[in-house]
Amino acid sequence: MNKYSPNLNKIYEKEFEKFGDTFQGMGWKKPDEQMRRFKEFSKIFVNDNSLKRIIDLGCGTSHFYEFLKKKGLKNFYYTGIDISKKFISISKKKFPNNSYFCLDILNTKKKFTCDYTILNGIFTQRGNFTEKRMYRFLINFITKALNFTKKGLAFNTLSPMSDWKNKKNFYLNFNKLEKFFKLTNINNFLVNHTYNKYEYIVYIFKKN
Repeated sequence: MNKYSPNLNKIYEKEFEKFGDTFQGMGWKKPDEQMRRFKEFSKIFVNDNSLKRIIDLGCGTSHFYEFLKKKGLKNFYYTGIDISKKFISISKKKFPNNSYFCLDILNTKKKFTCDYTILNGIFTQRGNFTEKRMYRFLINFITKALNFTKKGLAFNTLSPMSDWKNKKNFYLNFNKLEKFFKLTNINNFLVNHTYNKYEYIVYIFKKN
């Protein structure tokens, strides 16, 4: 792990050791919420019938890919990227025909290109970062991902409207979200706060 990223791999690998290759092993509380979250993420490309290249950043053990296949999504290539060697190794064994990379996109010279990028769970826990540093990490990470994304990017984070907050988690308030959009000149976006009162998804569109 390097200075540019929080130690998220240790957090999620610890959960994996407890619960195995399950929704809990990926750090989520309930299976129905995980499926609902996947459904909401997939809305960014579900109506795109062209051949799509999808990058799943923080892919874990490829549960999102399993969801897409179960739902019968066609015409897509899937690439999984994660900083955990364990998760990438498991994903490769489960789905050898997919492309997988174990790396930190903020600290690599490898070039990627895709139509859609999914960032699920990367901005919900702060790891060893302060809130201020986590916000800077979010800006840098999404900016880097947008550089290789042609059509749209979706990420989730915890909601400031939560009635209870964990000091170890990261909550992106709407003022900072607006500041982020202005700082990065993003003006084509949609905020989805409909599926869970404790979190929300932001869709950023590169094309209408």
